[in-house]
Amino acid sequence: MALHRFWRVYITESNSGADNFIRGYEAEFRGSVGGADQCNGGTASASHNNSTAYKLFNNNGASDYWLSGGPSAPCWFQYDWGVGNAVGVAEWGFTPGNSSQTPKAFSLQWSDDGSTFTTLSSWSNVTDWIGGAQKLFAIAAPASIATQWDCPYALLSPVSQQWDEGWDVIQKVMADRQWSLEYGQTVDRQWEVPWRRWVEQAWECPISYSPYEPKSQFAVFPSLPGLSWELKKTPEFRTSIQTASSGREQRGAFRAYPVWRFSLLFDWLRAGNPRYEYETLQGFILGRRGSFESFLFLDPTDSTCTDMPFGVLSSPAARSVRVTRSVGSSRQCF
Repeated sequence: MALHRFWRVYITESNSGADNFIRGYEAEFRGSVGGADQCNGGTASASHNNSTAYKLFNNNGASDYWLSGGPSAPCWFQYDWGVGNAVGVAEWGFTPGNSSQTPKAFSLQWSDDGSTFTTLSSWSNVTDWIGGAQKLFAIAAPASIATQWDCPYALLSPVSQQWDEGWDVIQKVMADRQWSLEYGQTVDRQWEVPWRRWVEQAWECPISYSPYEPKSQFAVFPSLPGLSWELKKTPEFRTSIQTASSGREQRGAFRAYPVWRFSLLFDWLRAGNPRYEYETLQGFILGRRGSFESFLFLDPTDSTCTDMPFGVLSSPAARSVRVTRSVGSSRQCF
């Protein structure tokens, strides 16, 4: 419940007719429904007959009263708890001098500076007043809050089945164990070592047991935590003699064709990366058939070799991956 220095009742319509009179014996602002009046030690004021506004809060009952003076719509009366003080209001009450000079449409408002007021709750068409009898108005909770912990909701199936049978109704309604230690530990475990291992295992050997066996369902270029990578394609040219015969003629020609070298540069940006990092990267290249169709994996006889062994190094390093392809009795080297 929010606490504020000023609380007032702002009246926009009276049951008295055109004169719009309001006559009151007592007014109360309570901190809880059915609780005690909090109007002590502060200052009362009103829009009309301000000098007698204190009579609404002096607990003298019908011995004296405040009269708005009319025409009095709108009018208000308020209570100031003073500098450094603030209260919350869950219920307020009003004892009218008679049944006709009573509020019909009104709002409960609060302020922290005495000039800008915010409406907390409003009522309209209130006509069932009895002179000299106090009428109480409880502050309505927002609908979402009122129903969030509603007992029938907690007991409805299948919601109630989510709770252990040993829990009583109060525990179900208040959900007092929702953020208990046991629940917190369950959340924590998602980020503890076992969970991280599951993530690492997903990347350790994405193409079956060997990083050299392509598997289509894992054909995704690596997006590993903490990995920065770049793939460079460098052309190298070779020449060969190819002959063709037709009838009695035989022709020979030199033909140049490109040989491509693919260099994979990568850097692990943090510690604690999955095991077999380099084997994993090499396996991804083999498994990534679709994305490199223009220059890589155009033939099922492709295989790989490396300029130097893959392995775990203590510092970032670059490695070249060479792809070879069988062409007749010879091999192309990429």
